[in-house]
Order: sequence, then structure tokens, then C-alpha cells
Amino acid sequence: MKTYYINNTKIANELRKGVAVPNQARKVNVGRQDQPIYCHYGIRLPGSDTRPFDWPYAMAVADSVYSLERLGASSFTISQLLHALSGDDAQKATPQKKKSLEDILDALIGTELVLDCVEEMIARGLATIERRGEWQIKSAFLPLRKEKEHYVCLDIPPLYRYAEANHQMVSFPDFLLHVSTGSSKGADRTVSNTRDFILLKRYIIQRLEIMRNQKNYLSERKFIYLRKSHLNWSDAGVYADLGIRRESYPTDDAWMHKRASLHKNILNILRYFANENLHYIDGYQEIRDQGAIINGVEILGKIHNPRELNPI
Repeated sequence: MKTYYINNTKIANELRKGVAVPNQARKVNVGRQDQPIYCHYGIRLPGSDTRPFDWPYAMAVADSVYSLERLGASSFTISQLLHALSGDDAQKATPQKKKSLEDILDALIGTELVLDCVEEMIARGLATIERRGEWQIKSAFLPLRKEKEHYVCLDIPPLYRYAEANHQMVSFPDFLLHVSTGSSKGADRTVSNTRDFILLKRYIIQRLEIMRNQKNYLSERKFIYLRKSHLNWSDAGVYADLGIRRESYPTDDAWMHKRASLHKNILNILRYFANENLHYIDGYQEIRDQGAIINGVEILGKIHNPRELNPI
């Protein structure tokens, strides 16, 4: 059994949502609303590059690179990265998948992360004024060196060193990514590991592990697809967390198709987790708004410690 990791800092989660604007400074409140503590960061793209970047998928790639490093890898191939990303050791690195991952890795190597979390680290007792330079960082988002058929790991990525210091890393066994669904004949088959499905199962694992570890988890056991934030009335919920926006779809039919596909895949994942042979969760049920529109899923019963489970 391998252990994989997901960066659960507020900065990483902002990047996954695609809300960070390149070459602009941002700050996140890592304290309470009545006692704010700010961490400042910025993303600098290579040269004058302002093209749209797939941050949700890029963060899943970065999580997988870090996971390989934690497993002891000093270098890795695209195939090894794809296996860690999808959880499927049999998946082939087709030319299209290989180019997609190479493009993301090259972009993250060339992207500079500017991070200033001195205020936070001093407040947490993890730094002093005299040593504040340790948490004023300018570094490649992924410190890697590309060689012929592999990438050499040069250092722990700075956003992951920050997450380690704050204990804001979700860890989980690799078999949670082995999602399968019953066919019409009753045999299991592996669900296709598309970009969207990889992001979705990683997102659900992240959320379930947060729910499992929260003291007040009973009030936070719902995956609401679309809602308004109580802080600033902006879009929130699963769609916003995954960077899925209505304006990205040209017609109402295309948007409804996306919503239906997302819900179907979420049920596939939760069905696997609730399988009696795995039993990661006890159960789940759909949440319907007025008018019987499905707008989420609620987790029922207990979320079990995945390290105490037997992989299917």
C-alpha cells in the first residue's frame, strides 16, 4: 500500500479553484474572521505568458509529484507520475496524456511562487522575527530538472514545505483511487481515468478526510453542488471548488449535461466507497432542492479510517 498526499492549505485550494490571477499579489486569511492572520502569495508566469492555465489539474499533478518524492523517488518518469495521479498502475501514457503532463510540468517548473507567510508562522510559533527570511520565499513552483525521459527532484516544492510545517496535508492510501463500478453483467471494471474523473475522486477523498477529522463533522457532511458563500455571496460548493462555471458552457443543454455527468460520477465514486468489501463510508443519499432538482449528496453514518480498511 502506498500513501499519497493532497496539499490542503488555503493557498492550494484557491489555486485549484482557478481564482488566483497571475502576476498579481493575493492574501488569504489563515486566522479567524475576528482575528485575521494573513499569508501573502503570488504566481509569476514565465515571461509575458498570460494564457489560461489549468490550475485544478496542475495542482493534482503537483500533489502527485510531492507524493512520489515522499515515497522516496529522486526522479520519476511520466508513466510513474500518471500512475500516482490516477491510482491506476496499468494506465498507459498515451502520446496525448504524455504531452499534457509534460506541458503542465514544464509550466510549473517555469512558474515562480512568491510566498510571504511570516505573520502566520510567527503567530503559530514556527518562526521568529530574526529568522523570518525562511518564510519569505521566491522559488520555482516545482523545483525539478527535466532530463531525457525523466524529471529529477531538486527540492521539496515550497507550497508543500509550507503545508508540512502547518500540518495541512491530507494523506490517504492509494487504493481509494481504484474506483470501479459494476457492469451490466455484475463484473467490476475500472472507470475511465479522464482528467475530470481524476480531479473528482481526488476532491472527494480530500473532502471526506477533512470531514472524518473534524470535531464538528456532523454539520459538514454534505457535498452541495451550488450555493452562495456566507462571507461574500460568491459562488461556492463543489462546482466552484473544481473551477466549474456556468459561463464556460455555451448553452443551457451543455450546462445541464455537465451537471448530470458530474452527479453520475460522484455516485460512482461514493458507491465504490460504500461497497461492503471496502466500507470507507457507511452510505450516502441525494440532496434535492425545491422542485426536486438534485443539488448534492449527503454522507450518512460513519467515515472510516482508510488505513484500517482492506483494499478491494
